[in-house]
Amino acid sequence: MKLSLHIQAKRIARYLKGTREIKLRLKPTKISIGELQLESYSDAEFAANKSDRKSLTGGIARLNGMPVSWTAKKQGVTGHPEACTGDKEDGKKKRVLG
Repeated sequence: MKLSLHIQAKRIARYLKGTREIKLRLKPTKISIGELQLESYSDAEFAANKSDRKSLTGGIARLNGMPVSWTAKKQGVTGHPEACTGDKEDGKKKRVLG
């Protein structure tokens, strides 16, 4: 089923309005080889969405200033700030997984 351009534009506008507060701050890493310059930017935000507490990650790669690859993803699992817990028997920290 094809959607009209009008309906697609409305969906995009609704998405942008609903995600206005979601932001990623991207910092560059630059590599130059001859006349080629590769820049990559990436960031992650822990539990950014208050309703589901899922983290966001994103990134972009540019070659000579032109975007050649990008990604933005909401993580599939909920993050938890208490990733480590203390073990009373041996006094060591153990990583909690899953």
